[in-house]
Amino acid sequence: MKRAAAQHRIVILDCCYSGLAMASPAAADLHLVTATNRTAKAAYRVDARNTEFTGELVRVLVDGPGPVDLGGLHRHLDRALLARGLPRPLQRCVDHSSDLVLRP
Repeated sequence: MKRAAAQHRIVILDCCYSGLAMASPAAADLHLVTATNRTAKAAYRVDARNTEFTGELVRVLVDGPGPVDLGGLHRHLDRALLARGLPRPLQRCVDHSSDLVLRP
């Protein structure tokens, strides 16, 4: 990622303890969205194709109302996962990176 020529670098981590990345100096200039905090495991159902986080991420990007900015994506994920009693996702923005729009 350090050598990527992109103006904005976005990393979405869906793994257990993914919030640990927030403390990494190597990730200081990355926009991060993590499935959990630094002490929680990622939630999944044995019979599901994706984790709960990825399942909700796919739902909003594919079935949502259209393009969504990173800030709106995080707010959606936070509300949806919290309502189901699942780990809250974290987000760290760099400059105005939360305004970047994602298009499926």
